[in-house]
Amino acid sequence: MKLTFAIPAYNEEKNIGKCLDSIIRELAHGTHDVEIIVIDNASTDGTGDVARRYPNVRVVREEKKGLVYARQRGYAEASGELIANVDADTMLTPGWIDSVFQEFSKDKELLALSGPFIYYDLSVVTRFFVRIFYYVGYLGYLLNSSLGKGSMLQGGNFIVRKSGLDRIGGYDLSIDFYGEDTDIARRLAAIGRTKFTFALPMYTSGRRLRAEGVITMGVRYALNHFWVIFFKKPYTKTSTDIRPETAKPHFFSIVIPAHNEELYIEKTIRHIQGLEYPKDEFEVLVIENGSSDRTHEIAKHYQGGNIRVHTSSKGVSVAKNFGLKMIAPTSDWVIFLDADTQLKPPFLRDLNQYLHKYKHQHLSVGTTRVTPFENNSRNARAWFWFYNFGHKLTKTSFAIQIMKSSLREKVYFDEEIHFAEDLKLIKELLRFGKFFYFDTETVLTSTRRFDEVGWWKQFFKWNWEALVLSRTKKKTQAYTPIR
Repeated sequence: MKLTFAIPAYNEEKNIGKCLDSIIRELAHGTHDVEIIVIDNASTDGTGDVARRYPNVRVVREEKKGLVYARQRGYAEASGELIANVDADTMLTPGWIDSVFQEFSKDKELLALSGPFIYYDLSVVTRFFVRIFYYVGYLGYLLNSSLGKGSMLQGGNFIVRKSGLDRIGGYDLSIDFYGEDTDIARRLAAIGRTKFTFALPMYTSGRRLRAEGVITMGVRYALNHFWVIFFKKPYTKTSTDIRPETAKPHFFSIVIPAHNEELYIEKTIRHIQGLEYPKDEFEVLVIENGSSDRTHEIAKHYQGGNIRVHTSSKGVSVAKNFGLKMIAPTSDWVIFLDADTQLKPPFLRDLNQYLHKYKHQHLSVGTTRVTPFENNSRNARAWFWFYNFGHKLTKTSFAIQIMKSSLREKVYFDEEIHFAEDLKLIKELLRFGKFFYFDTETVLTSTRRFDEVGWWKQFFKWNWEALVLSRTKKKTQAYTPIR
């Protein structure tokens, strides 16, 4: 028995890799006969390119845009006796493939098999209510099955016998999106046996539920389910594409001032090298300033491509201004990043999308949410929540500042200031636009200063420096680094 994975994918370059990885990971545990087909459904991004990187994955292009057209193309291309219809933003749970083969092997009359979704990126509370929705739907499924009024399949997590699809004529191409799974379930149930089981779950993104609302989607799915069963057509004729608009990449300049940072600079650079963003759309400038350790030597090891290492006079404001002068003329945004701060792979991609989304808000400067990576205790997380809330409220920053590159000729860091230098810069930049707070989980920073000085003491120290000393002649006093 052979199983074909038919995966429709429209502009899914961010998700298709995780989906394919989950399939390949499951295949490594068995010797099942499986083929994988990705149906590139008129994508305008790199979906097809990502899928083609995987050996033994076949990519076909379907120019007629629409989920049902893609499913029909997968059905036509499949050589397996069984066709697994999984979506590009799904991931298999452990044992999923084994369960499929077991179910169809023990029941030769079974035409379709399905299971529920686990929305891995939604809250526990939301997943609880989704589970309740499934239980209610399952009761309806049992009732309808006993009355001979159709069945229940979860679109994106169902397997059908190809012979069954042959007998019912494949998919109904008049359906746009809603009800396509119920339509297949209804027609297959009329000629054979179908099964829905909670023993066949699959992980999926909750992006549609987030975009359109859990309650709204629950009502809409239920309405279309029963409409197809009793009237043989969906109630909702069209659907909304909830994928983020494909945004033209901004060019980012990441400036990292580094003074005696030999313990952190390598990890910071290596994390940046792992960013999921076109390498020709961002640059990294490490500004070593007055180090007496191996910071410069370590950073130089990574120089090349879009990474450059420079040396400036000592002082964080001096280093940041030096970096500002060295950024590429094509730069759109400058990111000042502390040398002990790490960026997760999606950071630039997500920031780019955020800036496109709010491009009409006249943004000039901003910061992000920051989370601790060394000390992840409850106390540390609570303090960072407090700091993040404060920065959002007061339009200040910590560990990372982002400014519009076009303002680099108008605003500089005050080189007389050796602490809280970002506060004055942000205040100056607010003359040219609005402040933004990018709420993300992709920026992590060291807790070394808090661990060394103490959380309460550091809190009062920073406030004293920012609110009092920075307004006096003492703003020029030496800053004590924690190394």
